[in-house]
Amino acid sequence: MRTLRADLWIAAIVFCLCSAVYVFSPNATSFDSRWTIPTALSLLHHGDANLDEYLPLLVRDGFYHIECVTVTKARTFPLTDVGQCPAGHYYNFYPVAVAIIAAPAVFVLEHVLTAAQPLIRPLIPHLPGQLRRDMPRRFLEGDLLGGAPVAEVVIASWITALSVALMYLVAREFLGNGQSLAIAGLCAFATPAWSTASRGLWQHGPSMLLLALTLWLAARAHRDPRWIRFAGAPAALAFYVRPTNAVWLAAITLFVFVRHRRQLWAYLLGMLPVVALFSAINISIYGNLLAPYFFVRRVAEPGLSLLPLREALAGNLFSPARGLFVFVPLFLLSVYGACLKPEWPAARSLRPFLAGALVGHYLLICSFQDWSAGHSYGPRYFTDVVPLLVFFLIPVLPRMVGRTARARLLCSLFCVLSAASLFIHFEGATNWECMRWNTSPIEIRYAPWRIWDWHDLQFLRGLAPPVRARLNAGKG
Repeated sequence: MRTLRADLWIAAIVFCLCSAVYVFSPNATSFDSRWTIPTALSLLHHGDANLDEYLPLLVRDGFYHIECVTVTKARTFPLTDVGQCPAGHYYNFYPVAVAIIAAPAVFVLEHVLTAAQPLIRPLIPHLPGQLRRDMPRRFLEGDLLGGAPVAEVVIASWITALSVALMYLVAREFLGNGQSLAIAGLCAFATPAWSTASRGLWQHGPSMLLLALTLWLAARAHRDPRWIRFAGAPAALAFYVRPTNAVWLAAITLFVFVRHRRQLWAYLLGMLPVVALFSAINISIYGNLLAPYFFVRRVAEPGLSLLPLREALAGNLFSPARGLFVFVPLFLLSVYGACLKPEWPAARSLRPFLAGALVGHYLLICSFQDWSAGHSYGPRYFTDVVPLLVFFLIPVLPRMVGRTARARLLCSLFCVLSAASLFIHFEGATNWECMRWNTSPIEIRYAPWRIWDWHDLQFLRGLAPPVRARLNAGKG
């Protein structure tokens, strides 16, 4: 217990450091997540998830991903004007679970900023120019609706930093402090955790958090099987945050069934409050156990289809714009780590289930019609399972220790791939030109061939043109 308390203190420091870097990274991607803060505010102030009170904002944004549901459960989507919803309520198309997870942080921010106004307001005129702009200023003044994109970055940064802290704790189940901190640092800054999950309240940050928490509980269950009973709630909640996490839910439930059968009923019992809550919400709004976002076939939105499967199988791994191993070359060593037999019994018992979850997730995102993930940076759909990919780096680190030629070669390769991954996600989190790639020189949905253009790499967009030209020429 003394060791656990010490690890928790170090994890708290990791959380604080990562939060600071994330919050002050300039890129913000409040695209599909733009209604998360308003929904959280509606939950806190009105006790419901509808956005009726924000109708002027919905009109201003052209009802972007807003659906109308009447009292008879008739649903209209997409919307283009108020006349389509004469007797209904307006809801965010994306899962309400993200807003529910964000609501406590929104509550804290709202009250802290309001209480601190006597200190903050006199300082605003003296702040750097970027912080005096409209949205940062409104956020600092306590207006979370007007400063919603800034609030998103702050809360997403906290959620992602907490995921990294949990991955430190996961690594500490197997490694010493130094190597565990290295794992946490790489998870934080050499993966889409930095360039995607922390840049807005997408579903990916909460997914990472819940997967990392479940993984830590599963790892600790080797010491004391009672820990696994607490994994039921976060595993079930991960599904309601993002339906692709059904694969993870199935994998971790199978793990409990095979390795900790005596705890299975307690684990399943932990799921019940989560399932009951979201079933009640969905029935009250839609008359179904699941919201329309969770359907395999969706009206006016991409769903599952096997038509793009061949291209998606290659593209999700090796596309110059969306490939996992292009944007996180370090994860090539995760494949190597998955093939190693870990020296720790807990890691050996987890390995087949985590590997199965990764393969299942990969196949599922490849069966999605919009497999290239729209306006995003790199392999966005892999962001949710970053904790699992990072887990498979853990067996690699001990093999880098020693004076043998193999250890030195592996250490050199690890350092090179880590540096490349760090550079790529630094660019994605700090240089807006990398995000501008999605629309320049032509919108990617009108030019899908750009996903395979090696002459215009997204992560090189922020470099000076002559340097970028030379690097792209080499790639070509």
